Amino acid sequence: MATTIATGPAPGSNAGGVSGEHMESKPLGNERLRVAAVFSHHMVLQRRKPIPVFGEGKPGTSFTVELKPQIPALLSESVSSPEVHTSSSYHAVVHGTVDEHGQWLVVLPAMDSGKTYRLIVSAQDIRLEYRDVLIGEVWIASGQSNIEFELHNALDGESEVALATDGNIRFFNTPKRGALGDELFEDENASSWQVCSPATAGYMSAIAYFFARKLRSQWPDVPVGIVDCYVGGTSISCWMSEKTLRATQYGNAYLERYEQQIAGKSLESMHEAMAQWQKVFDQWNADIARAQLVQPDIDWDTLNTQYGECPWPPPMTSFSQFRPTGPFIAMVSRVAPYAIRGALWYQGEEDEQYGSSYAAMLRDMIADWRTLWNIDALMASDSNNLLQSDEHDAIRSASPLPFVIAQLPQWIDKKQYVAHQDPMLWPVLRQAQSDVTHDTNDVYLTVLMDCGEFNNIHPVDKKTPGERLALTALRHVYEQHSIVADSPRFRDTLQLNDTQSPVIGVIFDTADGMHFMHDDRRIASEAVESKDEALSDFDVLCKSVTPIAQMLTARGLVPEPVSLQESEEQIDEWFRLRTASGFEVAGEDGDFHQAAAMSLTLKSDAVDGGFACIALYSPNVPQPRFVRYGYFSWGPVPVFNSAGLPAEPFNTYRR
Repeated sequence: MATTIATGPAPGSNAGGVSGEHMESKPLGNERLRVAAVFSHHMVLQRRKPIPVFGEGKPGTSFTVELKPQIPALLSESVSSPEVHTSSSYHAVVHGTVDEHGQWLVVLPAMDSGKTYRLIVSAQDIRLEYRDVLIGEVWIASGQSNIEFELHNALDGESEVALATDGNIRFFNTPKRGALGDELFEDENASSWQVCSPATAGYMSAIAYFFARKLRSQWPDVPVGIVDCYVGGTSISCWMSEKTLRATQYGNAYLERYEQQIAGKSLESMHEAMAQWQKVFDQWNADIARAQLVQPDIDWDTLNTQYGECPWPPPMTSFSQFRPTGPFIAMVSRVAPYAIRGALWYQGEEDEQYGSSYAAMLRDMIADWRTLWNIDALMASDSNNLLQSDEHDAIRSASPLPFVIAQLPQWIDKKQYVAHQDPMLWPVLRQAQSDVTHDTNDVYLTVLMDCGEFNNIHPVDKKTPGERLALTALRHVYEQHSIVADSPRFRDTLQLNDTQSPVIGVIFDTADGMHFMHDDRRIASEAVESKDEALSDFDVLCKSVTPIAQMLTARGLVPEPVSLQESEEQIDEWFRLRTASGFEVAGEDGDFHQAAAMSLTLKSDAVDGGFACIALYSPNVPQPRFVRYGYFSWGPVPVFNSAGLPAEPFNTYRR
């Protein structure tokens, strides 16, 4: 089995998820009536959808929830808020009663953006008033370290933080815990929505910040709220319910591994082990931060030599946020069903050893979350916990909560690369992520194959992923079809009429203006292509252009003419050597070899986004039947469309 590389938390991230330096205290209530921690001053409520308000209290307590326009004098002078509309007489009121389980939930009517509000929750002798409440677009950003990676640590982080002056971007950092208890409740009491500013934005997810900023550029009058809900180093099982994990062999395997890890350990010994580890981990983090401050361009090889590798993973405990179901119980379930437009999901690194079951796990996790956010079912159910009720299975997929998945970028450990040993684990995860987005409703993929960093599992460019996720959301969730957000995507292979032909074609859709771009990455291999081999490959592919064009024309796909007399620079846009193409071909035996590639642009109105075809050839595969692209941990991915979006990796060979 390939060696597992520690993923761990994002460098320099807030381990607890709560930073009180710039937070304003919020009304907390008491045992008779409390509002969920995600409600505070400066929050953003989702526009054009019913607004659930929920919390806990003493069974039988009657209460009222009001949403009314903000009075200007009540706005904090330190808050940069949009114009206050005092002329509106809009005033929503709902009444409720805490149920027998000590839970309550009421739903306010859908509203649009444009006003500033107060949210008031009151009972006989209790009044909880939340000020500076906006209505806008709200997304939850979840996963592990790469979405946890904070803005101040990102590429150009210092300047980006200094420019983060848009008070209509707001965020809530969900406390990072793995069990219900006093520590969590204290963190929740200290948590609060924060208005984006140079004083606060640095502690926001960098990807979520750039996502929100892109949405704001589309809708200058609409606030954007982000619920940051992530923990670096967590597996997908951490974000799922126990009932769902127990229901499958692959899910139950996560629980069995966890149970073996804590077997025979007392609660006291687990707390002691965690405290000891935390001390070592905090010191390592401080040493790394100090070294990076002195030498910003220091590389990780040097850091690991000086301070040792990240002390990861932490000891497993029954209260850990790294245990299966931990963050689902103590984070996601505490936030849901706060009204959101959708979820951003960037995760998978920690599950690299279990890629074969990742697609099924991801589908199950999405279904779990959609159950939590199914407002209609929650209101109609007599149970306070649908995930444990008999109604669970019937409504698992009823709620259309959209998910936008960040596909894992490229990455390889330097030691593996130098040894020419590609563990081939992340390609399996990327394929799983792709499969889920293609077969699950309202789940969309953002391709990041050009965004990884060699020997750095935490790439610092978070602007590109954040903005691409926003483009995906704008096109598919908000149905702005004029926006180009989709990468070139495999559609079909083209077997030449001559079954003995050594050339195979690959047809892509959403491929308008598809071409090759420069990419000097090479796979972890000793393969080198001579000039004579390159010329031979080029000659074979040139001879295949005519028969391929004839077959494409028969399908109604008309190729653009290819000029073989163009300059070397022009040819570089539509031809790639075997070692630079990113493509591999295989015969019936499934033994893949790097392939030279020649691109043909197609004219067709059949599919929005256009078609393209790439002809492939390898002298080591006389009768190619299968194709894969970008199916490695690290290597060239030169195929892009006219919008600058990289082609989605794929593999047509499935064992």
